[in-house]
Amino acid sequence: MTMTHMNIDHDFVPQYKIKVIAGRNFDRRFPSDEKSLMINRAASRELDFGDPSTAVGQKLISGRDTLEVVGVVEDFHQMSLKTPIIPLVCRLNPQAQAFFSVKLETANYKETIAALEKPYQSSFPGSPLDYVFLDQHFNRQYERDNRFGEVFTLFTVLAIFIASLGLIGLASFMTLQRTREIGIRKVMGSSSSGIIILLSKGFMQPVLVAIALACPLGWWLMERWLQSFAYRTNISPWVFAVSGILVLLIAFISVSTQTLKAALTKPADTLKHE
Repeated sequence: MTMTHMNIDHDFVPQYKIKVIAGRNFDRRFPSDEKSLMINRAASRELDFGDPSTAVGQKLISGRDTLEVVGVVEDFHQMSLKTPIIPLVCRLNPQAQAFFSVKLETANYKETIAALEKPYQSSFPGSPLDYVFLDQHFNRQYERDNRFGEVFTLFTVLAIFIASLGLIGLASFMTLQRTREIGIRKVMGSSSSGIIILLSKGFMQPVLVAIALACPLGWWLMERWLQSFAYRTNISPWVFAVSGILVLLIAFISVSTQTLKAALTKPADTLKHE
C-alpha cells in the first residue's frame, strides 16, 4: 500500500491539538519510538482495522524497517476541503526540521517574531527567517472561490438594479396608459391599496415565472460547483425560498413606487384631461 509519510517530533500532536483516539503519542520516555509510528483513522480503515484500537501494537513493514503502531490519531485536514483526507503515517524523526511551529500571542506578535530572529540566526547563520501564518496559508487555498463569490455578488447586485430600473420604467409606462381607468375606479369607490394591488399583480406574474425557471437552474449550477469539494454542504430549499421572496419584494417595491403616485392622484385631476 502507498501512504503519505510525515516526519514529526514529540510535540506535534499536542501542539496542533490532534486527538489520539487509540494508543498514545510519541513519548521521550520510550527510545524505541524511533522504530514506531502513528497512523490516522483513514490509514486504520485502509489497513482493514475495524476498530482503531486493534491497530495499536500491530507491525507494519516500511521499506526495510518493521515498525510498530503505537497510536491512532483522528483524521485532520492537511489540504483544502476539495481534497479528501488521505491515509497518513507519522514517523518520529525530530531531526527532520524543515519547519518549526510556534504558537504566538496575537497581541504582540511582531515583538515576538523579532525576539525569535536572534536565536534563529545563531542556529542558522546567514539564513533569513522566512515565516508564514498558518491561518493565512490555509486561507490562500480558497482565494479563487472567494474572488468568484465577490464577482458573482457584484454582478447579481447589478442585475437586480438593472431589472428594477426596467420594472420602474415599464410600470410608469403602463400606469400612464391606464390613467383614465384609475380615475374611474377611484370614482367608483376603489381604494388606493386596491388599485396598487391591481396594477402590481400584472408585474408579479412574470416575476413568479422567472423564479420558477431560475430556481432549478440555480440548484443545478450550485450542485455542479459543490462537486469540486470532497467535503461539502447540502443546498437547503430555504435558500431558494428566501431568495424568491426577496426578489418578489424588490419587484413589488419597484412597481409600487409608480403605481402609488397614480393611486393617490385625485380623480378630478385624472379625468379633466379626457
